[in-house]
Amino acid sequence: MKPENLFTPSSLSDRTSVQSNILSGIFFVLAIAAGIVVAFVGGEFGWISLFALPALVVGIAILLQPDFGVAAFAVVVYIQLNRAISIYYPGFPTYLSPAYPLLGALLFLLIWRLFIYGDRPEGWKRASMIFVLMAFWLFSAITADDSALGLIKFQKYVENSLFAFVIVFFVQRPTSLRRIIWSFLAAGIFTAILTVFQNLTSTYANNYGGFAQWEYSSTNGTTNYRAAGLYGNANAYAQSLIVLVPLALDRLWHEKRTFIRLIAALALVSCTLAIFFTYSRNGFVTLIFTLGFLIAIRRPNIMPLMITGVLALLLLQFLPTTYLSRLSTLFQFSSSNPTSVVSDQSFRGRMSENIAAWQMFQDNPLFGVGLDNFEVNYQDYSRKIGLDSRRTARAPASLYLEILSEQGLLDKAIFFIFIAMVFRSLWNAKRIFTLLEMEDDAHITLAFLSGLLGYMFFYISKSGSYSNAFWILLGIALSFEQVAKNSRIEQQEIRQDALQRYQ
Repeated sequence: MKPENLFTPSSLSDRTSVQSNILSGIFFVLAIAAGIVVAFVGGEFGWISLFALPALVVGIAILLQPDFGVAAFAVVVYIQLNRAISIYYPGFPTYLSPAYPLLGALLFLLIWRLFIYGDRPEGWKRASMIFVLMAFWLFSAITADDSALGLIKFQKYVENSLFAFVIVFFVQRPTSLRRIIWSFLAAGIFTAILTVFQNLTSTYANNYGGFAQWEYSSTNGTTNYRAAGLYGNANAYAQSLIVLVPLALDRLWHEKRTFIRLIAALALVSCTLAIFFTYSRNGFVTLIFTLGFLIAIRRPNIMPLMITGVLALLLLQFLPTTYLSRLSTLFQFSSSNPTSVVSDQSFRGRMSENIAAWQMFQDNPLFGVGLDNFEVNYQDYSRKIGLDSRRTARAPASLYLEILSEQGLLDKAIFFIFIAMVFRSLWNAKRIFTLLEMEDDAHITLAFLSGLLGYMFFYISKSGSYSNAFWILLGIALSFEQVAKNSRIEQQEIRQDALQRYQ
């Protein structure tokens, strides 16, 4: 008699059923054990300790793929996520806010690679110019009338400059740059869409978890809800979006896949509308300047230019009429003596701050009044000027006048040399990519250069607050040239290998 086949359908079904019951029992026991562990750890060390496991998983992921960690860190800092968490979730520990664990993991990996593997960050010589800048700013801090204020601000600058060094160390390949650029655009889409939705539906009672903050503003008797994003400041939010617009427009022009172009178009539309809803006069002027510069220097073909023109006309339909009224106040400066005709209180305050900054520089031309000491001296100058009725601490409404008044002509010259070096580095990267026939990377470089130029243009009438975002952009900018040089070396090595094989 033939023995029974153990793998008949009926026997296979029975075995599967038995295995399923065993696995279910194992998972049931593991679930109970996990529950006991969670209860014990939460009760013994606090429920916040339960974040240790996901933090460990994220840390391991960063060790395996640092590019993703760098991109996530750059985005978290740039959109001011930590700030929003500290305001809207005050019970949440600061050290567990996303930027700090990410920075800690990246610094650990950086030190590990430096001392264990002997890696050296390519491009560190360009980034070392930051040390020169910091040395002069330290001198400005310790020589200030209120040196305590100066040293606090200097400490923030040192922390923020560390962000740039981390980015320069890890961003060495075109793929790393692309991940950061697309991560920025993805974050821009998310925050801008919330802003647009909030304004189109007038749901200002909901700030959407702090991602869609706003502030009141009154112009010509009209009250506006000015979008402020995670920044909590409309002008700073508009400035951050300015960088994303040329990047989105460039990807719309040059991406090959239709789906990716549609994502770029979404980023372009949402970020532009969000700038409109900030009601920022500086934002509108800077947007025109930035796009004009990109189009002039890129000189796109007629078809992309026509598509851009059509999009611009469509977007202008969403320009709020109250924003147009606000923009009309810019013409108050057409008078030969604007101080006599400017009625907008915001303008009067900014004019007073900037006049005071210039007078402080005239009184202290070489070293200024000291880092972060403008606010200490402002009221003495403001009373003499007679434009600003506010009696609170203020900052100059211009980064360039802020540096001039607080740090003098010497620090201003060092700062401009540093910024000029950054833009020269970007232009060199664009040139190298073009020579290597890496046209897409050359386009991205030019778009980022345009966005950074717009960001710096915005500073003409905005203070240097939110400097952490500024240093993130500088770190990315300093990475471009090294990425281009690494690409050139890689192509040379490929050619040499191919020549050796041929021989």
